[in-house]
Amino acid sequence: MSAAAVLPPVCLALLVLCLGQAACLSGRECRWREAMLAGAVVWGVLVVAFTEGLSLFGLLTWLWLVALWSLAAAVAVGVLVVTRASFSVGGGADLSPGPFPEGKGSQRSDRQPLLGREAVATWGLTPRPPLHHVERGSRAAMGERPGRLPGRMVVLAICGVVAVVVIAGVTAIVAPPNTYDSMTYHLPRVMHWIQNQSVGHYPTHIPRQLHFPPGAEFILTHLQLLAGSDRLLNLVQWLGMVGSVVGVSLLAQRLGAAGPGQVVASVVAATLPMGMLQASSTQNDYVVTFWLVCLAYFVLVAIRRPGWGGSAGVGAALGLAVLTKATAYLFAAPLLVWLLIGYGRAMRWRCSQHVLLIAGVVLALNLGHWLRNTNLYGTPLVWQDGASTSSYTNEVIGAGMLLSNVIRNASLHASAPGGSEQVRAQIGQQLAQWIDRAHALIGIDASDPRTTWQQATTSEGQQFRVEPFHMHEDIAGNPLHLLLILYALVAICASGVLRRGPVLVYAGVLVAGFLLFCLVLKWQPWHSRLHLPLFVIWAPAVSIALSPGWSRRIGYGAATALLVAALVVIGYNETRPLYGPRSIFSTERADQYFATRPFGVDYRAAIGYLNSQTHGNIGLVLGTNAWEHPFWTLLKDEAGDNPRLEHVLVGNVSGRLATQHQRPAAIICVSCTAAKVERVGSGFRELRRFGIVSVIEQGG
Repeated sequence: MSAAAVLPPVCLALLVLCLGQAACLSGRECRWREAMLAGAVVWGVLVVAFTEGLSLFGLLTWLWLVALWSLAAAVAVGVLVVTRASFSVGGGADLSPGPFPEGKGSQRSDRQPLLGREAVATWGLTPRPPLHHVERGSRAAMGERPGRLPGRMVVLAICGVVAVVVIAGVTAIVAPPNTYDSMTYHLPRVMHWIQNQSVGHYPTHIPRQLHFPPGAEFILTHLQLLAGSDRLLNLVQWLGMVGSVVGVSLLAQRLGAAGPGQVVASVVAATLPMGMLQASSTQNDYVVTFWLVCLAYFVLVAIRRPGWGGSAGVGAALGLAVLTKATAYLFAAPLLVWLLIGYGRAMRWRCSQHVLLIAGVVLALNLGHWLRNTNLYGTPLVWQDGASTSSYTNEVIGAGMLLSNVIRNASLHASAPGGSEQVRAQIGQQLAQWIDRAHALIGIDASDPRTTWQQATTSEGQQFRVEPFHMHEDIAGNPLHLLLILYALVAICASGVLRRGPVLVYAGVLVAGFLLFCLVLKWQPWHSRLHLPLFVIWAPAVSIALSPGWSRRIGYGAATALLVAALVVIGYNETRPLYGPRSIFSTERADQYFATRPFGVDYRAAIGYLNSQTHGNIGLVLGTNAWEHPFWTLLKDEAGDNPRLEHVLVGNVSGRLATQHQRPAAIICVSCTAAKVERVGSGFRELRRFGIVSVIEQGG
């Protein structure tokens, strides 16, 4: 693995240091969490700029990336030196970041309530009560007494969060990527871009490799190209988890939580079952979650202190979010409405300039991908591909449909996590029966194809079902966190203090995001992973809802229960387990790519045969859900390099992008019928079958 792979993360760290040091040396508080979010957003913009800029000229290569990241690192170091030289530190600015640095009082977490001074700051929406009244009221409500128990609880909670994050990080480093979608399109698109030295569209049997937003894969491309392997790729999602856990604590502080409340918010975010599973994968749900956390933070900043910096931050975070996953449009929309209302009240007509800035930044970040989609598909956003007989969006709109989708999406997180598999299955069946009865009252079929995603090749996805709880990154639910969110929603609406603060509007924005999600997208049994951003961004509101005195112990108890449960189950990842006969520490890396798939033997046999030959150019004929990445990572020539792999005989619209290349020496056909193999092999003379994998060669 090349040492050049450290350049992007080093640049990220330097950007955070630049922003944090500037705040410290300028006499302000050392706001390292703010610096982390802002530095990450700047770094994300650089990733997009480098990727799109080099692709325009077909220069997306190792050498050019090393040059650009080295230049960026040099500039960041120069800024650090110049900034330190420009300020006098004689005033004794505290450069120690601390766990939650928010000023002098932040170190006395043992005497802080969960709800702090800013609990009822209203961001310009309603009159703001005196802060001394809020402070006395919140402390009195909580029955605050001197003592060390809260401080000890905070320290233990931080240690628990660190343990969860470290375990997820170790899993991410040791295990190879093996998520279904990653094997199908996330990572293959990365390999095609590297091979083509451009992120331009190419002919493929798997259209999702082209039209899905590529933001997370841009980052993966840099790490894959610089490292020369996929050993670091899982860390992208892990970094998304780390950033989100830190970011929600900052959001909690912005909404009024004191130190302990901010820690509770981090605990809630870090212990999500779906989040712990995603953090060691090469999906993109935690990446988009982090960008949405950044967006929520910049929105709160911009509402309270309107300015060009906040607007630029909103535009960059929003642009990176929608470049990563299309669900960001739905979750971000209510936040933007809140921002527009705040801007309108604060700046009147002048807010149009800030809106134009936000739109311009979003356009600049997404223009390349939108143009590529428009040139091929005629639209920048594509809601259907060859894997589906219908679009991802609902075909009918109405109150009954919305209620149906709300119930069905919520049910994905209602499965019981305890008990035997048989008990969990029985609970799931009982829950499905209740949901069917509810739909009978609504007058809608729970499996209505107009609101239920359909798959082209099988009946899977055509019928509504409630899956038993599994620690699997495609279907895992968050039942305990769902209960906490429901409790928080009731508590916020019932509390007079909280109703006067920004947390009520914040919770309303999140509810609106969920309703918009249900209104637009057809139900899928895998939607629980798409809900990850909402669960993470709910964490600050949950922590604040646990702030009154009568529920403070509930808050500490809930945090403890979540951490204990997380530390127990995090090792039982069904695709990357830490324990048992399939442990990532005892299973060969090549076998781990197929940890949950029975066709691994077929792939390994076909790849072993091809590695014994000397084929420099291999064609691919795949189904829309076929695993492609193992061919890229396991096929090697005599020099240890990958042969050139290209999709051939492509029948969808991307087939028109095919260019005249050297005729492939062999064609790999996965899950092809005998008739299709014969048609594909026209003009070839030899055929070898390895289970579902057919290898067709030119012959002697």
